[in-house]
Amino acid sequence: MACSGFTTQYSFASYTNAGAWSSYTPWSTTPSVTQSASEGYKYGYKAQSRCYVSTTYSGTPSTDGAETDYVNLITTVPAAPAINVSLIDWQTTNYSWSTPSSCPLGTTGNYQYDYRNDSGYNSGWVTTGVTTIGETTAHFGYNYYVKIKAQCANAYTAGGWGSEGPEVGYLRPFPSIQVLIVAGGGGGGGKGGGGAGGYYYNGSYSIGQTTYGVTVGGGGAGTTGVGSRGVDSIFNGITRYGGGGGGDSGADAGTYGSGAGGGGTQHNSSNSASSGTGGQGRNGGTAYANNNAGSGGWRRL
Repeated sequence: MACSGFTTQYSFASYTNAGAWSSYTPWSTTPSVTQSASEGYKYGYKAQSRCYVSTTYSGTPSTDGAETDYVNLITTVPAAPAINVSLIDWQTTNYSWSTPSSCPLGTTGNYQYDYRNDSGYNSGWVTTGVTTIGETTAHFGYNYYVKIKAQCANAYTAGGWGSEGPEVGYLRPFPSIQVLIVAGGGGGGGKGGGGAGGYYYNGSYSIGQTTYGVTVGGGGAGTTGVGSRGVDSIFNGITRYGGGGGGDSGADAGTYGSGAGGGGTQHNSSNSASSGTGGQGRNGGTAYANNNAGSGGWRRL
């Protein structure tokens, strides 16, 4: 506005971010206004002017001038936040972190993360606004790694990316299982019971990501003669031998094989016990010596 022979005065209104316009400032001959600015804030301005004659008279103010806005840049560069690792289930792992405390008021964090694993996969830098990501970590014995970097940002602007933080890894362990191996018991003979099958137990057996062979041994057939020995049971190369078959006479050891003892004790007429001969099994069912089966039973004549 040109005020020939008079004084030009100015008045300003402003807003911050998405707020409402303020009231106009008092009239002043200063054609500018100063305001302290916060990082990431958006400021809008408009002005009026008038010709000033005296305290009793001044010209009609001009209409509002064009609106002008300004976004103050974010100069804070945050350090990478620490990564926390938590297991969701046997195949999923969460990696989480907190918003950097150094980001200015009115801003929050943006993040870039890089995920890789031992299979050779690498995601490259992925941008996200969340603070938790879930990754598939299902392969036993593989390491899974995540690293992140952060920036402060809001709806109007974003600052620079900080340096990347240390890589945090998670190793998917091989699980442990309970293993019980029981071999087949020997079949009964004419005068002697069959031996018990050998057994093996491990309450925390470590496994790998492979296929395991399993053989379940059945029991031997009982007869009026010499009973059949039980069948060996095998898991991953661990063998427990079948029980020997019972004998068909008081001192007959019955059948045995692979160290598995036969049956064959009985009571004679004077109630004294007589045992089977060589190859007799050990105490029933114990994992003992060569994993022999248990000794046979007995009967009264």
